[in-house]
Amino acid sequence: MQRYDGDALQASNESGPLTLCIENIGQEREWIVARASDGDVTLRYHAVPEGGLQGTGTTIIPIPLNEDPPKELYRYIIEWDLIHAPVGTRTVSTLEDGPAPVEKTGLPDALTGLTFFVGPLKAYSPFEQEPG
Repeated sequence: MQRYDGDALQASNESGPLTLCIENIGQEREWIVARASDGDVTLRYHAVPEGGLQGTGTTIIPIPLNEDPPKELYRYIIEWDLIHAPVGTRTVSTLEDGPAPVEKTGLPDALTGLTFFVGPLKAYSPFEQEPG
């Protein structure tokens, strides 16, 4: 399992870097910003999987806390940087295949059910139907 400790997780907004404080609650980890944020928040982190990475939105992507019931919509952009990955590394998710940016708008739990795979993945050729 990938852990995000120390400076492995970085957040910023239009006003600059956001300092993150870690709080562990049972089996969950929360990152709390040290100051109020305004505008879009960009979250970057670095995962170093050994051989590959597989997980759901709740295990790979930090999900924002929100009111109960949730009211605020978020715009998520997920992009994989594979520059330092071994040749043949691919990305596949329940949203889209490939490292190009994928955008999703929704409540904070919009990403929890997604599944992501990164690594030397294999795939069958597309199925072609015969006419008739």
